[in-house]
Amino acid sequence: MASVPASQDAVAKKGPARGAPAKTNEIDPLLHPAQVAKVLGVSLSWLAKSRMTGTGPRFVKIGRAVRYALSAVLEYIKSRQRNSTSER
Repeated sequence: MASVPASQDAVAKKGPARGAPAKTNEIDPLLHPAQVAKVLGVSLSWLAKSRMTGTGPRFVKIGRAVRYALSAVLEYIKSRQRNSTSER
């Protein structure tokens, strides 16, 4: 699995521990779809389809631009963890 881009990784290390609630005065970094696709190991078209069906990570629209909050991507990854291939 690819890692979070260096600029976002530095921000993530300075913030609260993963899973901890963010402080109200901190802004969650926003990632471009290409960055998220790289982190998840999927194509841009898969991300676009998942936005339409609601099966992918939560996203933000700013005007016409689509962005993903780092916390939403991490939350999506955690939600996809399984202990067995028989789990859904």
